[in-house]
This record gives sequence, structure tokens and C-alpha cells, in this order.
Amino acid sequence: MDSPQYTPYHLPHRTEIAGFMTFLHGDARFYNNIFLQRPLRPALKPVMEAMGGDGSGWDDGNAVVGTCAYNGFPTFEEWDHEFDGYCGMGSPLSDRYYIHLPVWTGGNIFLGGARPWEKESDYTEVVDTNIDIAVEQKEDGWFLSTNLYEYLPEKQGKTINTQILGMAFEPEQRFENPDGTEITFDETWFGKKRNENNTPGPFADSMQESLQYLETSASKESPKRMRWSACWITSAPEKRTRSHLETQKWISLCSSAAL
Repeated sequence: MDSPQYTPYHLPHRTEIAGFMTFLHGDARFYNNIFLQRPLRPALKPVMEAMGGDGSGWDDGNAVVGTCAYNGFPTFEEWDHEFDGYCGMGSPLSDRYYIHLPVWTGGNIFLGGARPWEKESDYTEVVDTNIDIAVEQKEDGWFLSTNLYEYLPEKQGKTINTQILGMAFEPEQRFENPDGTEITFDETWFGKKRNENNTPGPFADSMQESLQYLETSASKESPKRMRWSACWITSAPEKRTRSHLETQKWISLCSSAAL
């Protein structure tokens, strides 16, 4: 759906506005995530179908987990082909300056009916699962209780870094640390160094028991509160209570739909 709204973007690691740009959608990257489709409550299905079936292009009621929300978006090669020759004169006529931006994916795992992007190639899909997952509060913190790792296939994902992530389209900025150095996502949520078997998701090892996934200092807060807190910390660096890397690991945890 066309979106004529102009959105500000900022100078690197600062709050000053560098410019405004229309929001073309896309320019998204999904690497080494775990997506788990939970059972859909009967009341939600007609709502989802009604909101997505009126021809408006809006899918606010979507309850299907996965990168399938980007169906219809181009790969980088397809998008780049639109500009062959001088200003695209070497390619077929199109509305090339207003089409969706490309999407990058790799190493994702889709479980229980979660769906991949239609152009995704490097992924694993396991449909038949009986996965239990819940967040439990105990005396010493919040714990993740799940049998997910009994179903997780053996899959090695590549280590993601600044070079792989490339440059964001609108601000023309790299994905990097606050000091401008490159990021290498080679640690788990607990700060453990990942080995060559880079298991998708925020954890590195198979776990048969509950996992404490919030820091002790944050154990008194609910997971929902922590999720909002992490987003707020990212946008207010002068008030951070976590390091940039810790925040990135938390965002990775939230973005994995299974966790």
C-alpha cells in the first residue's frame, strides 16, 4: 500500500535529524532466528481474514508467524536490476523509485506452521511439532520453560557482522557499535562465545531444563516491561542501564518469534 508519509532519519549514533524520506518498506534483515507458530485462537482467525481480505493492503490483523509478511518484496538482485543502465534505462519500465526495498534472510528456522518469505532459500522448516513454551516467574528470576530444543534441527548459521548486514538504505549508515567499530554477533544472550556450530536463536546449547533469560538485576520486572525497556534504552543512550551489546542480544531474543 502506498505510504506518502515522510519519516525522519538521524545522524549516526545521534538524535539530530539528518533528513526526511518516504517510507518504502523493506530494507529488512532476518538472520539466524527461530520462528514458532503458536495455535491460533478461533476468535482471531475471522478477524485476521477480514482485515487482510478487503483489498486495502493493510495486514494489521496478521497472526501468521514468520518472514512470510515480506512476500512480494524483492531480493537485492531483483531490486538492483531495476536500475540497470543509466537511471534504469536498461531495464523494463517500472515505478522503480517507489517500489519496496529488498529483504535479506538466512539461517532461519520455522516451526509448527511458521512460514518463510517466498524467496527465502537458506532456511529449515519443521511443520509437525508439539512444542511447549512459557515464561515462568520464580523466586530468583524469570525463566523460559520449553522443550523447543528437542525439535530444533541441527543447523549451522553463519556469524553475522557489520559486513554481512551492509548499509541501511534511507540513512546510508552501517550497522555498527556506538563508537563506529564493526559489530560481530558471536555471543549468546548469556555472553557465551559461540562455536562453529552457530545455533540459531539467542542461545547456543540445547537445554532440557528451564532457562533464566533475564539478568538478575532485572528479575523483579515482568518480561513485557523489559521488552519495552530494551526498546527505550536503544533510543536513549544517555540513560542506558545495559551495554549496547546486551541490548542487541535482548532485541535478538525478542525478534525470534519462538522466544
